Amino acid sequence: MRKIIILISFLILGATSFAQVNTQRFLAMGRTDLFNDNYSESIKNLTTAIKAEPDKFEPYFFRGLAKYSLGDYEGAISDFTKSIEINPYFSYNYQYRGISKSQLNKYHEALKDFALAIHRGPNNSDVFVNRGTTKIQLDMYENSLHDFDTAIILDKKNELAYINKSYALYKLEQHDAALDQINKAIRLNYLNKTAYQRRGMLKFEMEKYEDAIFDLELAMKLDDEDPI
Repeated sequence: MRKIIILISFLILGATSFAQVNTQRFLAMGRTDLFNDNYSESIKNLTTAIKAEPDKFEPYFFRGLAKYSLGDYEGAISDFTKSIEINPYFSYNYQYRGISKSQLNKYHEALKDFALAIHRGPNNSDVFVNRGTTKIQLDMYENSLHDFDTAIILDKKNELAYINKSYALYKLEQHDAALDQINKAIRLNYLNKTAYQRRGMLKFEMEKYEDAIFDLELAMKLDDEDPI
């Protein structure tokens, strides 16, 4: 009887160790596929990791990112929600669930998720950009400026914060201030085609037509040269 108990204990331990090794292996492969834009393969590997150990939050989170990248926003929200159920303290779950909800035009729900993300990760510049951008979708231009300013305080090199702040200022008809912000984004990255496109449109509104044409043509040239 003692030998049987020892054998059963050994088999249980062996199965647990095997599951753990496989979970980490499939999780690692899933992350690698995700970062290499192999989203469908990433989902397959992460699903295998989830089946092996369904109580781990990481595979759900990364599978949510893969689904988001494939445009499956409802599926992404489901995975982020499951990840939150397992680990409610991981701020990026709320951030990316909010981004997914924004893609489905669920802006007010997204704002709630961004607030939860900020509560758990207040030093994350990107989540303030995300919230500010969602506020723009709700025509909350003045309010969005506070989020972009906070993002810039946290990360002075956050290009998107300057670009989207510029757009909010443009909607508030503060064209000179908007131009100043977009210029800051371009100084941070001279190859940012979105910044040149936005600046060209802004200059067109300011009746600086030659400058506008130059920026728009440069944006198209950068787009042609973009290998993606």
